[in-house]
Amino acid sequence: MTPAPSARIKGYFAKGAPVCVLVRRGPTRFSQMVLWHTDTDVFEPGQWIKGRVDHLTMTSDARYAVIGIMGKTEHITFCRPPYFTALEVWVNALCLSVVGFMEDRLYVDAGWPKGHKIYAGNPCPIERVVNRDGRQTADWQIRRDHDYVIDATSGPARGRDQQGREILMEEGRVYAVKDGEPRLLFDGNQYTFTEVAAPAWARKW
Repeated sequence: MTPAPSARIKGYFAKGAPVCVLVRRGPTRFSQMVLWHTDTDVFEPGQWIKGRVDHLTMTSDARYAVIGIMGKTEHITFCRPPYFTALEVWVNALCLSVVGFMEDRLYVDAGWPKGHKIYAGNPCPIERVVNRDGRQTADWQIRRDHDYVIDATSGPARGRDQQGREILMEEGRVYAVKDGEPRLLFDGNQYTFTEVAAPAWARKW
């Protein structure tokens, strides 16, 4: 039998907390979110979706994230890692460059979203700053991705965590490297799609 292909993995490191949001993909149509506490190396497997996470931006403590998801429709989801359960959804918002976190404020292009909005039943506490003129000026620099990323979706990738450790991501696995020797921290290949219900805290702002 031909062995199943390894999962693909990408890590988004928080700026202000020892946390990394891992997005692992595989089988091809499914993605899972995992929360990694980089100071204790505790990994919290979260929810799965049938779709591809294209982009992700988040607050400095990784408490909230905005994720661009490709599936039957294109949409932006506001959520609380490691759960995809939506606090807010923008349907048919074609690119995540129209929204992003900077200094824990949510910047939004005034012309977006052009699609339908769906809100959760409680108020959003995050300050929103709207770009009125629609131009990508020097003070309007929304990035399509989070600042600090280790992307091993197309091959091995290295970087450092918030403590300065060298991290290797390869074939769905996460390693800490010391003196040139990798030590396995997480193997995303052990997980398969399953229904995961979001806890109450992940269903509200």
